Amino acid sequence: MIFKYTAKITLSVEGDYVLEIPAIRGLRVKSVSLPEAIQKGEVELRRYLEEQLRYGEFIPEDISEIRIRTDDISEVIILKLVVMIDEDGFIKA
Repeated sequence: MIFKYTAKITLSVEGDYVLEIPAIRGLRVKSVSLPEAIQKGEVELRRYLEEQLRYGEFIPEDISEIRIRTDDISEVIILKLVVMIDEDGFIKA
């Protein structure tokens, strides 16, 4: 099974990269670099999905559109984070 989630990365005027997954309320990480923001986002997404699966909780679907305000940011990147689960229910990178 493959999970794909839209991630929004912004570069704030303070210089921090902030990654959010809009479909999962509260999943947000801050970083000093773009690669680190993506890595931290993947780790947090994996952690979230593992917990939801472990307890049989609802896993939300990805969003189909995204609204972006650009007045307080200098850069916006939209990408998909992908997490795969093998047949035994284990998360793969």
